[in-house]
Amino acid sequence: MNPRVLWLGALVACGETHVPTATARALQVHTVAVEQATLSDTVPVSAVLEAERWQPLYFQQSGVVATVRIEEGAEVVRGQTLASLDTSSQRNRVAQSRASVEGAELDQSQAAHDLDRTRAMMDAEAASAEDLYDAEQRVLEANLSVHQAKLRLDADRIKLSQMILTAPFDGVIVEGNVRVGETVQGDASDPDSANGRRPPMVLVDPSTYGLRASVPEGTNAFSSMVSVLNTRFC
Repeated sequence: MNPRVLWLGALVACGETHVPTATARALQVHTVAVEQATLSDTVPVSAVLEAERWQPLYFQQSGVVATVRIEEGAEVVRGQTLASLDTSSQRNRVAQSRASVEGAELDQSQAAHDLDRTRAMMDAEAASAEDLYDAEQRVLEANLSVHQAKLRLDADRIKLSQMILTAPFDGVIVEGNVRVGETVQGDASDPDSANGRRPPMVLVDPSTYGLRASVPEGTNAFSSMVSVLNTRFC
């Protein structure tokens, strides 16, 4: 055998390398159960609970307060009398106006009767055309007097009603700023005006309140979708 071949074979044999087989090892994995839930975000807001229906009440005539029938915190119903000014003088005016209407209506009836009689006399040739004209004018004047007297009566009645505070709807009196003997000015001034005057009374409807909250700027898109919350409380 050729010695060179043996030498090369020896080199090959000496160059072989044994590769050990790797041993498999299990890895520990921590798992958690996935549950479906709604994402929520807490946003601090400032809210005000206020009545959705409220109304300040004013006397529409000036005068001295004679009666206060309802105190602050009382429940009232629509049309209920809450307070009134001294209405004695105005009631006398209403009575006088009513008497004037009754007198004007009597004159109207008499003028109509005279006109019918004049027409009958015209048919009997016992009255002239001038007499008929005068009778017709008296009827027109009597009708006008009745109309004017009724207008004065309506005006006096309205003025009388404006001296009395009544509840426009069912509710609760949350402010009572009027006292017996106090002189008030009849107007509908803004209660928050510079003169600092408050309305005689303030009425609210307690059946529904509104919770109004403004969402601050910089919140996420979901929170900024609603800027005012209206929550009803019964």
